[in-house]
Amino acid sequence: MNGDGGWGDGGSGRRPGGAFSALTRSWAAGALVHLGAGFLMSRSLLELLGTEARLEAFGWRMALLHIPTLTVTLLTVLAAARMLPDEHRESRALYLLATLAVPLAGLAYGFAVPWEAVGIEGSLMPVASLATGAAAGVAVDRLLEERATRPPPPPRYSYNWRDSGATTTEYLGAVILAVALIGALAIAGRR
Repeated sequence: MNGDGGWGDGGSGRRPGGAFSALTRSWAAGALVHLGAGFLMSRSLLELLGTEARLEAFGWRMALLHIPTLTVTLLTVLAAARMLPDEHRESRALYLLATLAVPLAGLAYGFAVPWEAVGIEGSLMPVASLATGAAAGVAVDRLLEERATRPPPPPRYSYNWRDSGATTTEYLGAVILAVALIGALAIAGRR
């Protein structure tokens, strides 16, 4: 290269395909979490508690289908977002592509393959669960990011006794000595 900041001199700090590599890692993490959490939710909730009588009631459908979907989406978005390197987090397009691709693919798969969506609830509740879970996942990621970059708060009570390194054992010995003297004076005063 001729030294003008190309790929060979390492001046730019990025590799070719860096964004695609970062997106691939985020998608892989999101897919693993989506499949794993979805499998656990379906095995633990739907197979154990999901009877036909319960699934006829809206409250049970919320508890067994829609809230677990929201939770899986939140965990998927959070895992994908946390895997995205810092240099790509500033780009909103890359951030949204990294975090929302897997949940949107899962939603498309859910609509395309089994197609058991009956009525308004069957088509709108998965979208509402995805939107709510994605928003919550992005919010949690942003809170974690803010928390990591914020300096630690100063201690509430500063330790400035200028004791030149007295230890807890020395303080405890002084307290025991004072209690023993007070006890001895109290006993001597009774006689």
